[in-house]
Amino acid sequence: MRTIGTILGIATALALTSVASPGAAQEFGKAGDAVFSAERLFGFQSTNMEIDREAPAPDTDNDWTYFGIGWRGTYISDFSPYDVPRFGFDYLVIDGLSVGGNIGYASLNGNTDYGLFDNDLEGGAFLLTARAGYVYMFSKVIGIWPRGGLNVHTLSAENDDGDGFSDSGWGLNLECMFPIVPGEHWGFLVGPTFDIDINGSRDNDPGEEWDLTYRTFGLQAGVFGWL
Repeated sequence: MRTIGTILGIATALALTSVASPGAAQEFGKAGDAVFSAERLFGFQSTNMEIDREAPAPDTDNDWTYFGIGWRGTYISDFSPYDVPRFGFDYLVIDGLSVGGNIGYASLNGNTDYGLFDNDLEGGAFLLTARAGYVYMFSKVIGIWPRGGLNVHTLSAENDDGDGFSDSGWGLNLECMFPIVPGEHWGFLVGPTFDIDINGSRDNDPGEEWDLTYRTFGLQAGVFGWL
C-alpha cells in the first residue's frame, strides 16, 4: 500500500538533513497563524479491530502494529482508516486556541486473510477530522499542542468478481503534539496519538452487515509550516 505520505516522508527525511539556528525561529502559536501540516508520516502505531457477528458465527478481535515512513504493506483485513497519513490545516483564532482538521486517503491492494474472498482485492481508505486544540510554547523552539475532535471514515475493497466489503464509521481523535521549531515558519510535530470508534459497521457483498470498530494508539511525527 502506498500513499501520498510516501512523498511527504521523503521530504521529511530531507528536511532532517538541514540545519537551522534556533535563534532564527519565529514564535509559533499567535492569533492569525494559518498552519499547514503533513501528519503521521513517521512512527509507531498499534491498531485493534473488533467485529461483532450474530451467533453462531464467531466474533473477530484482531491486533496489528507497524513502524514506518508514509506507507506499509499488509493484508487489507489488517488495515484501518486510522493508519493513513493526513494533510492538516489549523487556524489560531486567538493566541493559543486552534480550530481545524485533517484529511487522509490511501489506495489499497492485496488480499484478505479472513477467508471471505479468495481473489486479490483493491480499494481505498478515507478519513476526515474536525478538531480544536491549544498551543503553548515553552520557548521559540519547543512547545505543546494537545488537540481533539471527531472524525468520519470509510474503507472499501472488492475483487475481480465484484465481491467485497465497505466499512463506515465515526469516532474520537485525541493527540498531544510537541511542536519543534528549528527554522523560520516550519517545524516538526511529534507526540502520542489515540483514535477510537464510537460507531461503525462493515457491509459485505455478498453477505450480511457486521458491527465493526477500530481503535489505535501510537507515537508519530510529521512536519508543519505556518503563515
